[in-house]
Amino acid sequence: LATSLEEWLLISKKIENKVTFAFGSRIAKIDNNIIRKSYRHYVGRFIATFISNILKITVYDTQCGCKVFRRDLAEVVFQDPFLSKWLFDVEIFFRIKNKFGEENLKEICREIPIENWRDVAESKVKFTYFFRLWFDLFLIKKKYSRAAERV
Repeated sequence: LATSLEEWLLISKKIENKVTFAFGSRIAKIDNNIIRKSYRHYVGRFIATFISNILKITVYDTQCGCKVFRRDLAEVVFQDPFLSKWLFDVEIFFRIKNKFGEENLKEICREIPIENWRDVAESKVKFTYFFRLWFDLFLIKKKYSRAAERV
């Protein structure tokens, strides 16, 4: 629970009207309390920027675990198994983008800077996954780019 339940509740309140997906972003600002190890921040920023470019949408923090879905969207997003054990977040964004189109994402998605977040213990992701990650990203991009062409 790196993100508090209170914060989840605040983000869940963004699900209304056309907004079906709201997610937290660990954006360190002067008026919040985001505590991360420096190396995790810098590696994460590098990977997040790369992922944003692959998705061709501007998302600051795809890997923040705080994601809230309206039920009908959750049924679509979690219908099929994910390709990657650790990059399922990227697949979530591809699935939403492919379902609703890039042009509609601003209407249905909200990225909300969270107020408090701190690293909890060490990551369960092994450092060696850094090398596998690129292959997983390749497979994900290949699958969802082909799916988008069929739509």
